[in-house]
Amino acid sequence: MSGPTPPAWAALDDLIVIDTLSPAGTSAGAERRVPMPDMPDLTITAVRTTVLRVPWPDTPWLKGHAFGDARQFLVVDVETKSGIAGMGYLFLFRPSIKAIVACLDEVIIPRLIGKNASAVEAIWQDLWKTTITYGRGGIATMAQSALDIALWDALG
Repeated sequence: MSGPTPPAWAALDDLIVIDTLSPAGTSAGAERRVPMPDMPDLTITAVRTTVLRVPWPDTPWLKGHAFGDARQFLVVDVETKSGIAGMGYLFLFRPSIKAIVACLDEVIIPRLIGKNASAVEAIWQDLWKTTITYGRGGIATMAQSALDIALWDALG
């Protein structure tokens, strides 16, 4: 096989099998092409974010806590051409969810559209390199975490 190596999220039309056992009349190591089974198209077509706010209960033991006025949940939905969808989530104790949504909207989601949702590791590596200057363990990493869960969910 020659030519450029396709990106990790490129779809394959055929599976190349290299025979390790040689049946009578054939040589070991011979290549043969086997059609790929019909696979759903996992090209990412849309990514949506939803923020859920759940007020803390009005109980004496929560008086004066530093968690903000409500619990915040971020839900990330990934949709593919074939209609398969995945849902990821993130829970925060502090009120910084808008910054994570902005990171997803401005940096991460534009890089995802058109990629294959099954290439979870390749997507993670691309985003990790893209967000290197944003710091580790902060906003970008939290955004990637919610997305990663959604991609794995889409794969079942």
